[in-house]
Amino acid sequence: MAGCITCCFVEHSATPIMLISFFSKRLSIPVLGMIFAIGVVAQPEDWANKNEVYRAAKATNLIVIDGKREEAWDRTEARAIGHFALVKKPSDRQASVFRMLWDEDTLYFLFECEDRFLNSDITERNGQTYMDDCAEIFLIPAAAPLDLHLGLEVNLLKVSNDFIFLTNLHGTKSGVVKSYDPDFEVGVVLNGTLNDNSDVDRCWTMEIAIPLALFEGLHRFSPVKPGNRWAFQALRQERNDPEIGRRVWSTVFPLPEGSTQVHDPLNFGLLEFGE
Repeated sequence: MAGCITCCFVEHSATPIMLISFFSKRLSIPVLGMIFAIGVVAQPEDWANKNEVYRAAKATNLIVIDGKREEAWDRTEARAIGHFALVKKPSDRQASVFRMLWDEDTLYFLFECEDRFLNSDITERNGQTYMDDCAEIFLIPAAAPLDLHLGLEVNLLKVSNDFIFLTNLHGTKSGVVKSYDPDFEVGVVLNGTLNDNSDVDRCWTMEIAIPLALFEGLHRFSPVKPGNRWAFQALRQERNDPEIGRRVWSTVFPLPEGSTQVHDPLNFGLLEFGE
């Protein structure tokens, strides 16, 4: 059925699969109100006080989503995406920088990534773009580690895997709504040759613009205005081998020692909307 949303458990078990169907062409955030009732992750009262904060400046100029870092980006914080996992070679630790801006209508993200080997093959939406060179954003529109976050994973072909991630959906199991398919803008610039590891490339940049209309109905949690905060995480995926399989990832906010749970909201940091 067109427009159907299927929510399935990440860990399969004998428990019946949960199905959530909607008849809209594209799922909008207001429909998720009942899902938010699933609950809030149990956390210490000082969760927010212990977490790092990224402060995003408000955009004062028009942002053109073409993958190029224009002057407008200089007024916000440049944060290294520097916490690595799955590293096997010294060359796997490649530098990346994350920036964010916002205005009354849009959230803007910029990724600037050194990359010796540009690789992206996934062409199907909601495919495994996280196995390619890829930028990722996880957002909770509240200043708390709720049991739900929105995820966007975009490769160098501008193909997106976008989803709604439900933590502790059934006991300790998590679920993913895979047919979210929101509308947003992406711009990419490549400095090198895509999918040709016979030479050495230099870098790639990606701009992403997410309309705030996608969060309509959740304003009561934490409206987008100066001083308010959301929980979030940003990642960079690296695929340095010609074939799909091995990957390296790095995050803006550190994970606990030994953890690889990038989707655990307790491991998110905080986004603060600045002036």
